[in-house]
Amino acid sequence: MQTNLLSSIVKLTRSRSTDNLEVSLLMTITELMKCHEIQLLESYVVNGEVIIEVLLGLKKTQDTGEMRWLPTHTSPSHTEQVTTACRQRKNVRKSLKSGELRCVPIELSETETNCLMIVADSFTAEQTLMLDALVQIYVNYNILIQQSEKDKLTGLLNRSSLERRYNSLVEKQMQMQRELQATNEKRNLSQQDSTWLALIDIDHFKKINDTFGHLCGDEVLLRLSQYMKGMFRKSDLLFRYGGEEFLIILEPISKSAAVQKLEAFRKFVGHADFPLIEKITISIGFTSISSNEYYQNAIERADKALYYAKENGRNAVYSYEDLKEKGAIYTTDIDAGDVDLF
Repeated sequence: MQTNLLSSIVKLTRSRSTDNLEVSLLMTITELMKCHEIQLLESYVVNGEVIIEVLLGLKKTQDTGEMRWLPTHTSPSHTEQVTTACRQRKNVRKSLKSGELRCVPIELSETETNCLMIVADSFTAEQTLMLDALVQIYVNYNILIQQSEKDKLTGLLNRSSLERRYNSLVEKQMQMQRELQATNEKRNLSQQDSTWLALIDIDHFKKINDTFGHLCGDEVLLRLSQYMKGMFRKSDLLFRYGGEEFLIILEPISKSAAVQKLEAFRKFVGHADFPLIEKITISIGFTSISSNEYYQNAIERADKALYYAKENGRNAVYSYEDLKEKGAIYTTDIDAGDVDLF
């Protein structure tokens, strides 16, 4: 047992990102136990209701008996037991016809609890001890990785994590497309849905620092980041891109919905309270993301739209695609889809 546990620790701590860490955790548990199914689930609260989503999972196939990765956007299994484990932060067990169900809460912070859902033949005392140890190692190492990816002032993702997060998101989109093509399933998303990248800049931020001091400026950045967390979906990626500039990656929605979300945030900030300063405004430029392009290309397009907003009155939201179609901006750069990733 000790040899197996040490080998598992080595596999887990070899990871350098949360995505790889999650994969390593599930693969390690699958190897140590005779699992029929295993899911890593995320829980969060919306309007008082606990929402459960599958981050990733493995399930034994009926034909070959092999463990295979679950498709993207798989529905969670045994939600009642998972919800109980997350709410009460304690292990939940249940006997099934196929074996035994075990739901293990993963306490990432005081307010954030994920869950491991495992269906196996049985759980011996040694396996239970090993499982608890692996979960605790995962939690500790996950905290270290999260700290390295977060901006210290705002708590948002930092710029150094952008490329990896972007590439991971693109890969998930491409994987979902492959799954839909392979199964000939009808798309759940409208053909008009896209992923969007937006750059946000605080108008006249230098004047705020010069007039009220950098402590006040930092408080403005912190308050704005808190508003971002409250306004956007948990699945949207929020970054502090640098200085007074922020970056958001909106997961697939229609263009009209993207405009509505960004406009709503701009208007909210314009009426929100900030320390010492009566009001601030923000300018936003955004663009659609192709599933086969380098992230810097998308940033360059969003930046052109942001620059247009700054040069034309500020306190506005502009789409790169709309500005290009209208001839409002001249560009010779690479547009989405012109270069494939390899």
